[in-house]
Amino acid sequence: MTQSLESSAGISDDFAEEAYFNAICTPCIQELDYLVQRASTMTSEISGDDLVEGVHYYLENGLMVFTELYHLAKGYCCKSGCRHCAYGYKIEI
Repeated sequence: MTQSLESSAGISDDFAEEAYFNAICTPCIQELDYLVQRASTMTSEISGDDLVEGVHYYLENGLMVFTELYHLAKGYCCKSGCRHCAYGYKIEI
């Protein structure tokens, strides 16, 4: 009998079905699920004061790169071709 991820790891089956988590430990999956659920309940755009490095963005060559969680919290696609677009938008070259 296979136990669902929801009961064994405390995460939703919907999240588990969409996640690529074969190499991620259970506590990491739980944290990611928590962050995604939290972002999905945000109703307004997050401000600069709300941003957490390593959660909403990371620095690369001195520039801020926004994470998928940030884009989910933002609530819409800006159609700028962001590296971690949560809405699947890609700029065709």
